[in-house]
Amino acid sequence: MAIIQPVETLTVPKWLLAACLLSSFLVLRTIYRVTFHPLKSIPGPISRAVSHIPHARSILSGYLPHDLTSLHAKYGEAVRISPDMVSFTAAEAWTDIYGHGPNRNFAKWGMTRSHKTVDHLLSANNADHSRQRRTVNHAFSDKALRAQESLVMRYIDQLTSALAANSTTEINIKNWLEYTAFDIVGDLAFGEPFGCLSNGEYHPWVGLLFPFIKALSLFGAARLFKPFTIFIIALLPKKDIKARMQHIKLSAEKVHKRLAAGEQPHRSDFWTYILRHNDEKGMSVEEMESNASLFIIGGSETVATALCGIMYLLAKNQESMQKLRAEITAAFTKQEEINMISVGGLKMLQATINEGMRIYPPVPAGLQRIVPKGGAVIAGHAIPENTIVNVSQQPAYHLPSNFAHPEKFAPERWLPNAPLAYSNDRKNVFQPFSTGPRNCVGKNLAMAEMKLILARLVWQFEWQLVDDNFNLDKQRVFIMREKPDLNLRMKLREL
Repeated sequence: MAIIQPVETLTVPKWLLAACLLSSFLVLRTIYRVTFHPLKSIPGPISRAVSHIPHARSILSGYLPHDLTSLHAKYGEAVRISPDMVSFTAAEAWTDIYGHGPNRNFAKWGMTRSHKTVDHLLSANNADHSRQRRTVNHAFSDKALRAQESLVMRYIDQLTSALAANSTTEINIKNWLEYTAFDIVGDLAFGEPFGCLSNGEYHPWVGLLFPFIKALSLFGAARLFKPFTIFIIALLPKKDIKARMQHIKLSAEKVHKRLAAGEQPHRSDFWTYILRHNDEKGMSVEEMESNASLFIIGGSETVATALCGIMYLLAKNQESMQKLRAEITAAFTKQEEINMISVGGLKMLQATINEGMRIYPPVPAGLQRIVPKGGAVIAGHAIPENTIVNVSQQPAYHLPSNFAHPEKFAPERWLPNAPLAYSNDRKNVFQPFSTGPRNCVGKNLAMAEMKLILARLVWQFEWQLVDDNFNLDKQRVFIMREKPDLNLRMKLREL
């Protein structure tokens, strides 16, 4: 006869008890996030409402912007992309999240320091950002830009000379645009040339940049899983973590060398103006080191990426190329006339750059912010405090509700006399340099570089794709784009 043990004397294994408690917690949390959470009214997939895993998977795969584009196409202008995250594509969201005003004190989220103890412009709190920005602004003023023009033009001359010397062969223009952008910003940020253009190869430092940027992206995915972040970071690729540390170390060394040289009357680099205007309320040496790392990334990868996209789109759309060339050849009789002032009024040139950056934004996913205490209304949606929000650029620029025929490369949509088909385009959703007090400090320099380089290339060369079937549509993105080689046949234009 079996002996039945009294219920009160049964012993439940601790592992089973823990598993039951964990399962109960996960079930209750799932029910809460779907049914009772303040974001329950924001549309989106249930899988993303209950877990951070789908969002982390999008980041780690490199397809976050593509996934967000699909989500916005299905669910609309506001999408819950993770339990406490909302992505927006409406123009009003730019002002509501990033704009000026006392009720827009949105903290940054997901930014890591380049220095162990101090912040740079992207990671600083509002007070430190304002203090640093006041000093750094002098290095990017119109006065500074005019003084820096000869340095920028010197490298553009090197670029066009190198391309002319290789015009009978296939050219990987991606490399040459990166050489140019890195040489320019390296000279401006550290006061010495890097020699990419003159040597026709990458400086060893360039090889660290994308792994460094990728490491920042992976850190962002790890931050989703607090309190396990530190353990997840330990599992990230060691080569990317090492590249991050090497980049930070090299930036610090270069800054110290440049600061030791002091203010140099014959130079007009960033530090000429920062040192001239730095005071007790300005920037510490550590903050200068941290921001120098930022200058290199922001001033090289973004410009080179945008120009790659524009040159690719022009190669695919020869009619647009001819319209741009007609404007440039009508404006100038010789290439020496092409300068920062003379390109400023070229409407088709500006329209081409705008359209290129709309279709192919260098930072496709956008910058994330944390909704402050008391919550906020963003693009008409009541969003609770501590929600992570952003405007996602690639989805915003590719939605038919924002731009007619969004996949079509149509620079004419940006002209004052734009065709009627584009009259309802929501052009104020286009903010490639962000907006508000934390917009890109180097936007004027970046735009000047792009205008000058593109004008000179269109003036001097004709180009087409080596492979007509090549496309840039599905690149992986880790904050910035993982660019493939862009092989062109370039030939000197008959002048």
